[in-house]
Amino acid sequence: MPLDFIHNHKDFASLIEMIAEEMDTDPFLVEKDYWLMHCLYGLQRLGMTFELKGGTSLSKGYGIIQRFSEDIDLRIKPPEGMAVSTGRNQDKPAHMGSRKRYYDWLASTIRMSGIHKVERDTEYDDVKYRSGGIRLRYNEINKNNTGLKDGV
Repeated sequence: MPLDFIHNHKDFASLIEMIAEEMDTDPFLVEKDYWLMHCLYGLQRLGMTFELKGGTSLSKGYGIIQRFSEDIDLRIKPPEGMAVSTGRNQDKPAHMGSRKRYYDWLASTIRMSGIHKVERDTEYDDVKYRSGGIRLRYNEINKNNTGLKDGV
């Protein structure tokens, strides 16, 4: 039986509004936080091995800080056999190319309920591709008055 998610429920918008009111915060932020957690769950369901990093790990992973995160900082382990060069001193063009191909592959592979578009967000790429950006987009039900980027 396929999984159903709360974002598919007819009263999802009302639920987001109620939570935002209870927390005295912008409904857009509550909605974005829902999608952030949904995407973590989706990556897990895809069988991807990942580690939360930075503030994301402290707030979502350990509950140590109360912090809203605009994005998810994580490291997704490349699949065996993909030959992605991740060593500390692997800075040759071929090594960097393997990491860029990996980020492109991730963007073409990630699929999950409610996410209508997955794209590379090269703004997060560093020059050696030690980090790379991928943006997951969902249909927003609340207006973005926050100045934050759309999607996760």
